[in-house]
Amino acid sequence: MEEDINDVQSQVDESVKAGLAKVGEFAGEGNNWLFQVTIGALCLMALLIFIRLVLGFLQKRLGKSESYWNRDLFFLLRLPLSTALWLVGSSYLLEILLIQFEFPLRISYFAQFRNVVTIVCMAWFVLSYIRRVRLLIIRDIFRGTLEMERGKVDAMAKLASIFIFVVTGLLVLDALGLHISALLAVGGVGGIAVAFAAQDVVANFFGGLMIHITQPFSIGDWINSPERSFEGTVEEIGWYATRIRSFDKRPIYVPNAVFPKVLLVNPSRMLNRRIREHITLRYQDIPKVRAIVTDIENMLKEHSEIDKDQALMVYMDRFADYSVDILVYTFTISTRWAEWLRIKQDVLLKIADIVEKHGAGFAFPTSTVEVPEGLNLQVQKGFGMEKDPDFQDSHGEKT
Repeated sequence: MEEDINDVQSQVDESVKAGLAKVGEFAGEGNNWLFQVTIGALCLMALLIFIRLVLGFLQKRLGKSESYWNRDLFFLLRLPLSTALWLVGSSYLLEILLIQFEFPLRISYFAQFRNVVTIVCMAWFVLSYIRRVRLLIIRDIFRGTLEMERGKVDAMAKLASIFIFVVTGLLVLDALGLHISALLAVGGVGGIAVAFAAQDVVANFFGGLMIHITQPFSIGDWINSPERSFEGTVEEIGWYATRIRSFDKRPIYVPNAVFPKVLLVNPSRMLNRRIREHITLRYQDIPKVRAIVTDIENMLKEHSEIDKDQALMVYMDRFADYSVDILVYTFTISTRWAEWLRIKQDVLLKIADIVEKHGAGFAFPTSTVEVPEGLNLQVQKGFGMEKDPDFQDSHGEKT
């Protein structure tokens, strides 16, 4: 039995040696390039499989991390790294084939191609990473687990993306053997013409940059401009224009260069909402005004949704044409419009109860005509009222 096993093992060894000898003969007979391409392709495939497995393992280990920086790091790295390895490895194999068949192509192009691919794939990974971290942070902001302004997150993400684009462009130009000074010299008058044509684009770009830096408004804010007659909720702050959704649900696109030039009101950042009303009482209720004013003021001071730290004023304000006006001036704690309307309604109904409690009434437009004594009878006679029995009874006359 042992002899049979030894015979089989010796046959396998001889077969392997014969195979290796044939491979060596094949490589030595001018087929070295094919051997290199085959081995290179196999190594490339093995490396890609290995990297995929390793990155998958690391992603499982760190994917549940609470840190934004580690949560999807290896998942985002997998596609750019695999693409870079495929392109770089394929360029090496293609370079071997072109050399073997003496194809008229400069070999230095392959080195530039590999450098550009490496730079672009690195930028691809960094931009994907920035975008993913931004989405994770915004998700936690909406869930209420993170206190941060979304506008600042968007601004930092966009500035980082611009920086990556600029650096990538410069590195690619350098990898291609181009220099910025040479490009500027070649541009000449054409570059100046392009600059003039793109001045609006540049103005809007810097306008968007200033919005992100100064933060006059953020996404979700209610803004309006009396000068340009636009009003609505900010939905997106782009680098060229800002999208605002009006209250009738129409989109408004405002170029970013407009905002530094116009008066802008941001009601979303108000600290309180104001209630300012005039209560119109009848002139015959003047003796009751002091008591009514006192009760209204006490009611506002005891109201749980009125801000006592802000101005609170209840005074008789003026003698109007047909009423005595009481000014009610105060602020609510809530700034939400629906809440403000509810609080205002409650305050006005309580004021109505106070007015009714004191036996007073609200005035409405009326006119009083004073007729001189003696003129009344002549006017009535002129209209034929002397024939009216009620008129005769009241005046003791008969015709």
